[in-house]
Amino acid sequence: MTGPGSTQTHALGLLRGASLRNSSAIPPGFEGGFVVYSWEQKEGHGQYQRPWQHSGEALALTVAWPLQKLVCLGLPPGHSPPWPLWLSVVIRDALSKWLGQRLSEPLELKWPNDLLLGGGKVAGVLVQQSQSGGQTWVMAGVGVNLRWNQPPPDGLSAAGLIQSLPNIHREEVLEHLLEAIGQLSFQTVIDADEMAARFNAFHRYQLMSVEFIDREGRGLQSEGRVQGVSPRGGLLLELPGQEVHEYSLGALSMREAKPA
Repeated sequence: MTGPGSTQTHALGLLRGASLRNSSAIPPGFEGGFVVYSWEQKEGHGQYQRPWQHSGEALALTVAWPLQKLVCLGLPPGHSPPWPLWLSVVIRDALSKWLGQRLSEPLELKWPNDLLLGGGKVAGVLVQQSQSGGQTWVMAGVGVNLRWNQPPPDGLSAAGLIQSLPNIHREEVLEHLLEAIGQLSFQTVIDADEMAARFNAFHRYQLMSVEFIDREGRGLQSEGRVQGVSPRGGLLLELPGQEVHEYSLGALSMREAKPA
């Protein structure tokens, strides 16, 4: 598929088509999940509906699978799995294992759903759940900047995953992402404490001072010190003169605090 408005939107359309018994909308193997991908996405968006900036050579990917009975160790009963956090971890680990020392700098994570290379955003994750035919589906969308044909727009801190790597093909990136996401989708037991620890090990802002905007409050800019992420996927922030506060997924945006 080339150049859809959004792979996430297209995948959601497939699900809605299936729920309406539109057989022409159902791809082969639909019952066990399906994949929509493109090398050019025109209308994709990320967290807070921010538009995805196309780098010139990029991968837009959505993997959808029916959610089976899942045991989440370390999560309170009824708590939704922090899919963006988990997906970011497994993708980072898969790419790092594959590319290894060919990367000039290690891949890092930014809570809750970004991958960074050299401090610049190289990939973003968007996860939705949808109902179709009485079944809950997980839709994991991933956008990856591979190479920038032109420098990123002013004010955008971004990187290309294979920008300076010889003999790396985009199809290989797709293959490794699909393998990592596929392994996550087939797990029936996930240890939330372990996943949080894996995230914290590569969290760029771990134990750093950050500036943040609380999107659940009045939108005022504040400052705090990152104490990690919890098994629930929340960001643990130590606020000045206060105890550690946990922010839920999507509740704030942050950046490294400027030196005083």
